[in-house]
Amino acid sequence: MLTLKQEAFCQAYIQNGGNASEAYRTAYDAGKMKAETIQNNAYKLLQNNDVATRVAELRAAIEERHQIT
Repeated sequence: MLTLKQEAFCQAYIQNGGNASEAYRTAYDAGKMKAETIQNNAYKLLQNNDVATRVAELRAAIEERHQIT
């Protein structure tokens, strides 16, 4: 199970064309974080199996919807 913020990160990641840092800023309170910290946290999220699986599911749904092969 993903947390609400993890799900928001996954949705934002897909909507932002795979920009993990921007997705992290959207889903988490990162206003006072350094860019490097945001990048590291976003990378760690993408390494999480549950998050990676959800991103893959969202990507597959988009590919199917738009008939991308």
